[in-house]
Amino acid sequence: MSADNKFWFQLVVPEGIDLSKPGIYQWTLAGVGTYIGQSRNLRSRLREYDNNVRKQTLGLPYRKSRPDAFRAVHRQLHAAKLAGIEVTVTVLENCALEDLNARERYWIASRATLNGRLLNTMV
Repeated sequence: MSADNKFWFQLVVPEGIDLSKPGIYQWTLAGVGTYIGQSRNLRSRLREYDNNVRKQTLGLPYRKSRPDAFRAVHRQLHAAKLAGIEVTVTVLENCALEDLNARERYWIASRATLNGRLLNTMV
């Protein structure tokens, strides 16, 4: 996965960010809002989002044991893709594993509009 990807979303990776490390990312849906998330491995997590949107597009289950368990953010991203809404994911920072929760809370408080209850009502 690189900044010159062929995905349905634009990927922004600032210089110095290592996608194989833990960090915080932000999904931006133009005209809709932003969602903040965290991961122990950013590259893997971003692939998971892409895969979950692909599964919805193809009518495939989330998991065999939980076929309808797509999270609200997955459903919102899928809806944005179908509607032709510009979607960007920006990696905000790398951080230590022990700091992930605190850093995610910081970014949610300062930037997020789609995390939590609001996201669940927009799907």
